[in-house]
Amino acid sequence: MHLVFDHQWADGPPLIFETMVFGIADYQPQWRYSTEEEAKLGHQRVVELLRSGVQDGLGVADRLSK
Repeated sequence: MHLVFDHQWADGPPLIFETMVFGIADYQPQWRYSTEEEAKLGHQRVVELLRSGVQDGLGVADRLSK
């Protein structure tokens, strides 16, 4: 999703793209990206993990951070 506004609240490149997961955890894990290319790759990684059977947001976050 293109956020329109920069969600970078600290130093660093603007964060203007986002992937969020709803309905699988008590919170909505999210990942933000600076470029469209990063966003597409990150989103695809989340989709692949969810399709592989990961059912909780924490599991997705843990696997993506490795």
